[in-house]
Amino acid sequence: MITPKFEKPPVVELVFGVLFSLSKPLKTADVGLYWEKIREAFPDAQDAQPVPPQVEMPFSPNTAVNLQINMQVPLRRSMFFNEHRTRLVQVQEDRFLFNWKRPSPDAPYPSYDVVSKEFFSEFGTFRAFLDDRGLSSMTIRQFELSYINLITEEMGLGLAGKTGVLIDHIRDSSSNRILPEPSFFNWTSSYDVLDYDGRLHVSAYMVFVPEHAKPVLRLDITARGIRPDPDDNIKAWFDSAHEWITCGFADSTAQLLQEMIWKRQHSPIP
Repeated sequence: MITPKFEKPPVVELVFGVLFSLSKPLKTADVGLYWEKIREAFPDAQDAQPVPPQVEMPFSPNTAVNLQINMQVPLRRSMFFNEHRTRLVQVQEDRFLFNWKRPSPDAPYPSYDVVSKEFFSEFGTFRAFLDDRGLSSMTIRQFELSYINLITEEMGLGLAGKTGVLIDHIRDSSSNRILPEPSFFNWTSSYDVLDYDGRLHVSAYMVFVPEHAKPVLRLDITARGIRPDPDDNIKAWFDSAHEWITCGFADSTAQLLQEMIWKRQHSPIP
């Protein structure tokens, strides 16, 4: 598989996630002590509602929520930002997340290789902290990698139009149709194409963003899954997921935008 590269990709956020269970419950005090360990690099803390698990089920095109009976009060999701709010660590009782966020439209994307090294480092710090707290019996249930793209007028929406970005969802304008181009839409496709137990999901929908006068197209591409012996295959899983996401982005979007706006560097996938 030849993974294409883009000089100016529309990605605005990259999210690494690990869904897990522990031999002992994670407590609020544990999360507070963990923050003290990373506070110098992530000084700003906020709370949010926990994210429910989405576990890929065999032979089903949709994700399913894995329901578990838990007699304890669920922990809130703790969010720890770095000074410039370009990096974010999130912890809840069954999930660890690491986010890169683009601070401005002109800011460069540092590359998957750079951000993934930061994720592996922070996840390693988190697991070492669990060891110190006697919570080291972690069972990894699923990995997740998401690319969030915002396609604005400048990033291709003006050239392709709302329904011309995704080549599997191009509007048929050849006949005398009554309905105009849709103002809003929500498209989702799922693919059983990964070389591990999991799926690739491509979602596109119109959103309002405060700094833009018009709605923009949000394009999310997410891989979820797991390999046998996940502790020994963390990097291999994420590297493979990155390849599928990048190739899926190239395979799903208009070639015109890839060449003219996003500056694709590699030749098409053979």
